[in-house]
Parts: sequence; structure tokens; C-alpha cells
Amino acid sequence: MTTLQAIGVFAGIPVLVLLVIALPLYGGSWFRRLTRRGTGPDRSHPS
Repeated sequence: MTTLQAIGVFAGIPVLVLLVIALPLYGGSWFRRLTRRGTGPDRSHPS
């Protein structure tokens, strides 16, 4: 593994962890809308 690859791995892991933590907190509303697309309540609100 080269130095650049090592830097990319060690820099990428915390970023992925932060994204996984931040998405449910800040993007929970649109994430739930995406996962529930096609179900009854959301059909009354077409996007």
C-alpha cells in the first residue's frame, strides 16, 4: 500500500462514520420519504 492509499483509507473511514451518523440526524425526513416511496401515505404527496 502506498502512502497516498494509506492516507486515503485513514481519512475516508472517519468521513464515512460521520456520514452514517449525520444522515439519520439531518436527513432523516427525506431518507424516510425515500425508503417509504410507493406506500399509501406518500401517494397523496407526489414529489
